Amino acid sequence: MTVYSTIPSTPSEKIMQTSTVSKMSVAFALLIAPAGAFASQPLVSDEFKMIFRVGNATVPSGYTLPTNVLDYPKHVDIGFPVVNEGGVLEFEPHWHNETDSVEYEPGEAHGSVTYTRNRPVGAMWDFIGVGSGNSFFNLRSSPPDLSNQHLYLGWATEESQDQLSSFDVWNPGDARANTPGQWTRLQLNSVTGPDGSAAPGVFSMWQTNDDLSLTVWMTSNDGVSAADALFVDGAVHTHKAVGFSAAGIYELNFQASTVLIPEPATLGAMMLGAGVLLRRVRREKSRG
Repeated sequence: MTVYSTIPSTPSEKIMQTSTVSKMSVAFALLIAPAGAFASQPLVSDEFKMIFRVGNATVPSGYTLPTNVLDYPKHVDIGFPVVNEGGVLEFEPHWHNETDSVEYEPGEAHGSVTYTRNRPVGAMWDFIGVGSGNSFFNLRSSPPDLSNQHLYLGWATEESQDQLSSFDVWNPGDARANTPGQWTRLQLNSVTGPDGSAAPGVFSMWQTNDDLSLTVWMTSNDGVSAADALFVDGAVHTHKAVGFSAAGIYELNFQASTVLIPEPATLGAMMLGAGVLLRRVRREKSRG
């Protein structure tokens, strides 16, 4: 075991504080280690706001609702892909109106929710924020029809496809996503009313599994925490059920993140440093 007199801040500092044998071992490890072994780079978006008008709620005086309305029977995704902007990888959150092949910035459109259903019986549904048998506003995960006239809302990272070679493989360690993958995390940071006022009700997102169990991805019924997050693996397009417990204007504030492999320049510098270190080790041994 090597004991450091100070806390090394870089791999090279760690190497230079070891014995000659340790230096050779670490340098060799640097040369043969896989690309993602040392410096995985987190990529985090700025917070972005998606607005929903639920139940034809009255728009408060002085509040500007985004002009473009996304409603039944449109198929619309909230996209949060990683794109390459001039050689820089960054998140590009947006509304994607697939029905009309139009994209909007988060602040250029809002979702409209008017469809209601009654909450099923059972404590497993308490996260929705209304009592058993009471109605709530719902966007189902299945396509709308004449009996279920709702906006068909998806969640998408499809446009990350061209950047997946830069995604590292990691395990979120979450019970809902507990395997290695090229994960993107969509974190719910807050649920508010217009301009950050108190939320009119509870926002929730879930899926019903094949065995009829539920996976709850997000709910503000018990406050918002790190547990309120959706994980998607790779470049995908998925649909989840969404609920709003009461009419009103909802501002949902999200933040996306993923993990990238080290940039080639970083790896190149590390390999060069390892080569220099091996030469130094050889000189030290010849002097001994």
